[in-house]
Amino acid sequence: MSRLLILSIVTSILLTACWVASESGEGPEPVISFEPVGSPLFVDTLIDSDIDADVVVIGFLVADSDGVLLCGAIIESFPPQCGSNSVTVTGIERLDVDFQESQGVRWTDSHVTVWGHFSDRLLTVLDGDPPSDSVIQTNDTE
Repeated sequence: MSRLLILSIVTSILLTACWVASESGEGPEPVISFEPVGSPLFVDTLIDSDIDADVVVIGFLVADSDGVLLCGAIIESFPPQCGSNSVTVTGIERLDVDFQESQGVRWTDSHVTVWGHFSDRLLTVLDGDPPSDSVIQTNDTE
């Protein structure tokens, strides 16, 4: 019986902490990790990190006569444009993605996951599958 009581108390505390974090709009900051477990980095996290490493990142691709950008968000104009946070991408011919096209602009309708080398706001797409030591995002707070 005492184990059940302790489990109930711990569960209540955890749920309260989660509720407080969600109500305040604050949650754990994403942590950049070299561990093989996690999810792709978001473009915003990648830009804020200022790292020089092989990364797995998720975003929208927008290509026009000025080049290719991986965008954290796209503006719903027609054709779409990148929001404020983006990185320049080279080597998109290595990607197997479907683009929409209009008025000389190509874009992806949904997020794409890109593996490449990031340095100085330039993401160079790499061939093959990412190795386990690629930089990813985890939700750990350590």
